[in-house]
Amino acid sequence: MTSHVHMIVGTYGDKREDIMRDMKKHTSIALKQAIKEHPQ
Repeated sequence: MTSHVHMIVGTYGDKREDIMRDMKKHTSIALKQAIKEHPQ
């Protein structure tokens, strides 16, 4: 399955929720850009 990922995340005081939020935001922006640049 290519539509999901498994991660082990460690932090140095940052909340795990904040890390996940930022990662999801970055991933969605990158995915939208890739779709825009490579339409099928």
